Amino acid sequence: MKKSFDDDLRAGLLGLGERSMRKTHYVQLQQRLSELERFRSLIDQAHDMIFLVRPDGIILDANATASRLLKRPNDLLVSSHIREFLEVPWERLLQSMAEREPGRRSLVLESTVSSALGESIVVELTISDAPFDDQEYYVLVLRDMTERKWAEDRIRTLAFYDMLTGLANRMLLKERLFQALAESHRTNQLTGVLLLDVDRFKVLNDSLGYERGDALL
Repeated sequence: MKKSFDDDLRAGLLGLGERSMRKTHYVQLQQRLSELERFRSLIDQAHDMIFLVRPDGIILDANATASRLLKRPNDLLVSSHIREFLEVPWERLLQSMAEREPGRRSLVLESTVSSALGESIVVELTISDAPFDDQEYYVLVLRDMTERKWAEDRIRTLAFYDMLTGLANRMLLKERLFQALAESHRTNQLTGVLLLDVDRFKVLNDSLGYERGDALL
């Protein structure tokens, strides 16, 4: 039976529609892949270590920063258990997540991780829910606090210790005295303060030098 012009036109339009749909789907797929690549690049450039973890503690993915700081290749991090380098037990993290306040999606705490070379890194750990396709996952963000801790210790040293001798100054004495008095009041016990004076200390400094005086102190 000979096809009519309408049949040929309908078939041509259907074929054109299918090709157009395939092309549109391909373009959308390419756009999606491009978005994923950009997102992955941003994650890898982040200064924090980022992990996607299953409820059993198995790592599904990790960014480039995690590999660099932990001295572990990405292919060794993926499929390994988070407890291999994280100090705080994974079960305790899950328990804390289960006990968190309603409506709160994440928890923040301080912990330590160990690199493949045995180096310890103090980190600020943030754990968040990441449900996907009716499955429960967790995102862990670990921020290296080494420089921050160093700065805090430095500030405390400058505030409470003498720069020349390294001995406690009046600020630290006052802080410790208040702590001792509070403990004395709580336990109903006496607290004593010992004052030690070095006679002729100025003579020692003037005759032998300040380095000898500092060593004596």
